[in-house]
Amino acid sequence: MPEFWKTWNRKFSKNIGSHTTVDGYSNGAEIANVFADCFGSVFHDSASHTVAKLEFVAGFQKVRSSVGSDYEHCLERVDVELVDECIKGLKKGKAYGPDNISAEHLQYAHPSLVVHIKLLAQLIIKHGYVPDGFGLGLIVPLVKDKSGNLSDSNNYRAITIGPVISKVIEAIIIKLCEDNLNTDDLQFGFKRDIARLYKCRVLMQINY
Repeated sequence: MPEFWKTWNRKFSKNIGSHTTVDGYSNGAEIANVFADCFGSVFHDSASHTVAKLEFVAGFQKVRSSVGSDYEHCLERVDVELVDECIKGLKKGKAYGPDNISAEHLQYAHPSLVVHIKLLAQLIIKHGYVPDGFGLGLIVPLVKDKSGNLSDSNNYRAITIGPVISKVIEAIIIKLCEDNLNTDDLQFGFKRDIARLYKCRVLMQINY
C-alpha cells in the first residue's frame, strides 16, 4: 500500500521546486518570516501557565511519594542494555536537529556513550528535570496538499525536529511505561502492528 501512494504522488503530485513564492514573497529570509508569523500565531506556551504548572508539580510529587520503592525499581531498569536498544531503534537518514547530531552519530559512537546517556536518563527521571536544550527544535514547513496552492502559507504545516538525544530519552521512558500506555480498541492509527491488528479484526468479524 505505501508503494502505491508513492507511485501515485510521483505521477500526479506537483513537484516542489527549490525556488517558490509564498504569500507573494520569494526571498528566503522573507519566506522564513512568513512561516514564523504563521506558525507563531498558533503557538501556545504551556510552560508559562503558572497555575497549571504548579498543579502538575503537586500531582507529580504526590505520585512520586505514593510509588515509593517502585520508583527506585524504575531507575534500576534504566541500564545500558535498554539505552543501547533505544539508540539502535532510532531511524537512520533523518534530518539533524538543532545540535547537528544525527542518529548515526549515536549508533556509531564509542560504546562508552551509552553509559553517559544511561546516567543522564537516570538523573532526569530521579530529579524530574529536563535540560533546556531538549526544548529546542528546528521548525520545518511541510506541504499539506501537493496538488494545492504551493504559494499559500496556509497549505503548509509545521513539524519540529528536536535533539536526537531527547528522542533516546523519550524512547527509554516509553519502554518503562509501555505497560500503562493503553489506547482504545477502536483506535487504529499510530499503533504497533496495525496491519496485523486490522487483519485479526476482519477475521473476527467474518467468523462472527
